[in-house]
Amino acid sequence: MFYSETKVIFLFLFLILISVADIRFYKIPDSLLLSLFALLVSLDVKTDFNNILIHIASAILMFLIFFLIYKTVGGLGFGDVKFVGVLSYAMDFKIGVYAFLIASLSAIIFLLAKNYISKKVSEKLPFAPFLSLGSLIAFSVGEGV
Repeated sequence: MFYSETKVIFLFLFLILISVADIRFYKIPDSLLLSLFALLVSLDVKTDFNNILIHIASAILMFLIFFLIYKTVGGLGFGDVKFVGVLSYAMDFKIGVYAFLIASLSAIIFLLAKNYISKKVSEKLPFAPFLSLGSLIAFSVGEGV
């Protein structure tokens, strides 16, 4: 279980760092995303080598889906698109979809509550904290979803 615990601990720490950066600067540093991705791949090389291609395929697929949303619909920053790709590497595609749905619902609830309380509409919202929350919930529930 060393791998699972190590992966979860590092993922949790990076989710906090990325979320704080997005809240403070409305930007997700590439250095954090690359560090997290390199760490996840290096853990997989040591312990889960046979599934690396599946993880990469999941990351590419989710990245492409979010890139299309970024280009056509808007509302996301490119850092969010890259973040989704890295997060999708850490979990399988199904859990990644659930993480995005949870993130979207929690962001909508937050915006509704914020707009109700302050009576003014927010123009910008850092999405990384919601992606982190959705990922943690989906990752915790895991195969039960």
